[in-house]
Amino acid sequence: MKNLSCWLAASLLAFTSHGSLADRIDLPPDQTWSAGIGIGTVAGPDYRGSETYRAYVSPVPYLVYRGRFLRSDDEGVRGEFWATDEMELTLSVLATLTPDSHKNELREGMRPLDSTVELGPALDVNLTGEDLRRGLLLHLPVRAIIAFGRRSPEHVGWMLEPHLMYRTTWLQWDWSLRAGPAFGSGDFHSYYYSVPTEHALPERPAYRARSGYSGLNSQVIVSRRKGSFWYGLFARYNNLQGTKFRDSPLVETEHNVSGGLAVSWIIF
Repeated sequence: MKNLSCWLAASLLAFTSHGSLADRIDLPPDQTWSAGIGIGTVAGPDYRGSETYRAYVSPVPYLVYRGRFLRSDDEGVRGEFWATDEMELTLSVLATLTPDSHKNELREGMRPLDSTVELGPALDVNLTGEDLRRGLLLHLPVRAIIAFGRRSPEHVGWMLEPHLMYRTTWLQWDWSLRAGPAFGSGDFHSYYYSVPTEHALPERPAYRARSGYSGLNSQVIVSRRKGSFWYGLFARYNNLQGTKFRDSPLVETEHNVSGGLAVSWIIF
């Protein structure tokens, strides 16, 4: 389920992400972490461009960590190399799970899509807020995509996804809204959308994906901690019009939506 959401894909591994939730949930100055367990559900396509949708329910580990270098919160794991109130350079880590890609009928006989980890530097630029935790900012990540699963770890390409992000608190909920284009390398697009000659069929001709524009992505994340419980939900929209792989026989639609929610009990 490619990029179903930065929010839930990473959450199934260690519910964590970009922007300091540790600051927003008011951890005491001498407290560096908070942990718990919960349950989450998500629904979305097998991959961007697929018309086959699935729903999953899974335990969701909850982890907030505020260290000198490594931090984790409600949008991912990152290492802070350098930061001011106006800019910060971080190491960004995201994960995507694809547990049932082998069931996709359009990809029958082809290599199943493995789960991936995206790793790389990201530059955040404050545009309107007092700091990088509120207001409008520009997020500029470049990530290598590593596939894990039935084979040993394999590098399958690169992704550049610049976008605008707006953070605020409204009705006692933390809101994070983001939107922007994505650009992928040829091998990354090939991993999802190429059809090798040996797997070609009359209704699925051979195809080779190229590098370039990978679509427009937008996402809303809403979260709140109340007492010993944390609540979160997300909605995501992907637009594939004009992408370099639009004419792939594996692309059935130019529009995908996905969403999910989670509830966690904070134990420690």
